[in-house]
Amino acid sequence: MSSNCLAGPNPGGGFRHEAFLYSREDELVTAATAFAQGAIVYDEPMLVMLGAAKLDRVRAALGDDAHRIRCEDITDLGTNPARHIPLWQEFLDDNGGGHKPIRGIGEPIGPGSCGPDLDEREHHEALANIAFADAPLFWVLCPYDVTSLDDDVVARACTSHPVLRNGDAARVNPRYQSPRGPDGDTGWGAALVPSPVEAAAMGYALENLHQLRAFVGVRSLHLGLGGERVDDLVLSVNELASNSIRYADGTGMFRIWRDHATIVCEVEDVGHITDPLAGRRSPRTYGDTSRGLWVVNQLCDLVQIRSSPAGTVIRLHMRLH
Repeated sequence: MSSNCLAGPNPGGGFRHEAFLYSREDELVTAATAFAQGAIVYDEPMLVMLGAAKLDRVRAALGDDAHRIRCEDITDLGTNPARHIPLWQEFLDDNGGGHKPIRGIGEPIGPGSCGPDLDEREHHEALANIAFADAPLFWVLCPYDVTSLDDDVVARACTSHPVLRNGDAARVNPRYQSPRGPDGDTGWGAALVPSPVEAAAMGYALENLHQLRAFVGVRSLHLGLGGERVDDLVLSVNELASNSIRYADGTGMFRIWRDHATIVCEVEDVGHITDPLAGRRSPRTYGDTSRGLWVVNQLCDLVQIRSSPAGTVIRLHMRLH
């Protein structure tokens, strides 16, 4: 199958989620331009999320037609990949809800991603298969730079995309793994590294929620966070603790520590979150569903959720700079 097929119509119904493996930026720009030209020819709405330099090259290649494609600098969305699915969903809703052909390009992992940031970006790609499983005509291309990403990162990318595009060929991916297990349960991503023993900790319940907020403010200031970021972190922890009190057994454990240039907060309780998209659904579309987690995802640089019948751990990351 030639790469020119990107300029043709959607090759099939449903959610077509492709990993596009490229080795040169020119290769990506050529493919993205052909994909966009196809959207223009077939009058299909398209959203492109790439870095600014790559976006500029695609716009230049499209010339006078560039305004017909919505472009977003992916760095403007912040570092939390949990914000990406709501943006895609909003784009679908604004353009027929996926009942007419829609296209997208989003580069999920850039050079230098590592640790928790990489874990959550990989997890996001798996969740996209759940979020858009019912979209009738949605074709998304996810570029991966095989020259700058580690081999194991590329290998894991292959497990989260049903279709692989490499060079001039696209094929069904035999290494794809459904994000849902045999029992219908969904994994929450890579296991978390245990919190450090020196982390400051505090148990909380309804009667001392005000003390928890004060504790978060004082400790985050002491660890180097400042300005409105402190207020954002206090509000985020308060949302999670309030959820514990409302939906778990009314109590929980809070921990806070510094990891290099990042403040990390952890909220742990005995509740079980069964919805893998909790916090990734916009209140605009789904009302008050998991509104607290939605707010937290908008305020924090990274949010990690790990949940099972044994309990839930949520970590909030706020970078100092």
